[in-house]
Amino acid sequence: MTTFARVQSVEPSGGQPVRVVFTTGEDREIDLSPYIATGPIFALVRTDPTFFRTVFVDGGTVAWPNGADILKSALPSRHDHVKMMPP
Repeated sequence: MTTFARVQSVEPSGGQPVRVVFTTGEDREIDLSPYIATGPIFALVRTDPTFFRTVFVDGGTVAWPNGADILKSALPSRHDHVKMMPP
């Protein structure tokens, strides 16, 4: 069984990147635009910056009040293309 790192905290960092802290202690900036690019559930998330900033953690992953969420298995917790955030 594969275990994925769970999201511990999330905060918007301008535009569509968010700062994510995983339960492993990793602190990363992740551009969510590829994850929210399609699907009607993400329409408001994509088009309304104010709504995008309502992002929160639900069940160990990134979510929004309209029910949109990103599977924790889809979020990179250790990838070269994801920038490490300074402490």
